Amino acid sequence: MWRGGTFRDRFRDRNTFGRQSLKDIEIHKVGSQSQDDEIDIVFVHGLMGDHEGTWTGSGSLLGSKPFWPKWLSALPGVGVWSVSYPTIVHKWQGRKLDVLSLANTIAHGLVINGLGARPMVLIGHSMGGLIIKEILASGRLPGGAGHRLQAACAGVIFYGTPHDGADLPEKLTEWVTIEGTHVEELRRGAPGLQGLNRKFGYWLNHIRPAREVTAYCETQPYAGTLVVDISSADPGLGKLVNVIELTYDHFDLCKPKLESDFRVGYVKDLVRRLRAESWTVGGVPDQHVLVSYAWGDTESADESSRLVSDLALAGIPVLSDWDYRDRDQEPPEQGWTAWRKQALERASMVLIIGGQRYRHINQNGQTSGSEFEGIILSNQDIDVFGLSRCMPLLTFGASPEHCLPEQLRLERYNGMRIPAGTPTIVARLCGRTPVLKGSE
Repeated sequence: MWRGGTFRDRFRDRNTFGRQSLKDIEIHKVGSQSQDDEIDIVFVHGLMGDHEGTWTGSGSLLGSKPFWPKWLSALPGVGVWSVSYPTIVHKWQGRKLDVLSLANTIAHGLVINGLGARPMVLIGHSMGGLIIKEILASGRLPGGAGHRLQAACAGVIFYGTPHDGADLPEKLTEWVTIEGTHVEELRRGAPGLQGLNRKFGYWLNHIRPAREVTAYCETQPYAGTLVVDISSADPGLGKLVNVIELTYDHFDLCKPKLESDFRVGYVKDLVRRLRAESWTVGGVPDQHVLVSYAWGDTESADESSRLVSDLALAGIPVLSDWDYRDRDQEPPEQGWTAWRKQALERASMVLIIGGQRYRHINQNGQTSGSEFEGIILSNQDIDVFGLSRCMPLLTFGASPEHCLPEQLRLERYNGMRIPAGTPTIVARLCGRTPVLKGSE
């Protein structure tokens, strides 16, 4: 079992979270230790939960209390882990770690225990699902513990996770003060939730190594109310996530009473499929969104600058040639040709801001970068990179006939206009349904 104190001693210089909170975070191995584990399963409880009670049913006819991670630990070659961390529901309990800090600390604890070297399935209940999302979304930062775990993530299962928040915290304000507690972070419309949804959606839509992601939704009320309703328990990522509605309340949703329960069977089947496919841990590419535009087109350049800023604020890794423009148009150290080749190889998508100059250079094949135009895609580039990974955009009032490369105009033109379309662009990149609140 890993405890926060051990983590603090080994990583004293990296500890920015405070001793009082760290010492209460523990990583428990379920069952006996084994050097032969081939797959890891990690359980992360939610608000007011714990590493055993959250996953333990009320008992069978024989009076036992079924702890279903134990059943999974009996599978040959499977290592099962259950995370324990403090949740703060009253201010008098002390200073809380926010979801991001909890995710970072738990991620380090998992890596210390050797996780990240084998395929891994992450299972989270309620707030635990948010922590899992943060671990995976933050994994795009090279060198961190989350980066190793992201590469190892073979599957994710959410149980009643409030992806868009819950209404219950708002009701609790009639009796208690939730400011400064984890309850506040789970309220409907909490600022951190939308950013986390975007980051996780981007990972799932473009980077994920995971074989599949499943979200279970409660349909029965607890104490007269749905703690997390179906609209919030569904991550809103369409076909990227298997969404399953169950006839349980929020707390029984993750408590199978029998080993024959289909929820247990689903995890066992996932393990079997991972083995059958010889699923292995791979390096997670440092993929980004690339913004392509013509320097000589002032309007397109202005739109590019705004778009780069908006994407960065949304937590989406973005690359453009603006850094080189700000240095008096000095080319990259390795030269434009090598730089643009590497940028295209690492890109998950290219956003092409059309303009007359862009179309002219595209048609004439002047895309080597010798004129310091940055990255303008030729028709050959588009063929190699693939139409599906190109998103054509127009500045306000521009005509696709005069501003977009012919291939994009005929086959991929989507009619977006950047001044009123940034939420739609971000939503598409993240695989989510955009929520538009009027034009900008």
